[in-house]
Amino acid sequence: MGASAVSSRHGEGNFDPAVRIGIQEDQAGLDSAKAILSRALELVELIHER
Repeated sequence: MGASAVSSRHGEGNFDPAVRIGIQEDQAGLDSAKAILSRALELVELIHER
C-alpha cells in the first residue's frame, strides 16, 4: 500500500531530482499529500481490522 504525489514549483514542470519530496515547496501539494496519506492510513486500518 502506498500513496504518492508530486508537483513542481509554480507548476512549471521542472523536477529537481535532488528534492526527495517533490511537493515540499508547494502548499497545495503538501495539503493534497496529507489528505492522500490520511486516506491510505485509514484504508490500512480498515484492512487490518478484518
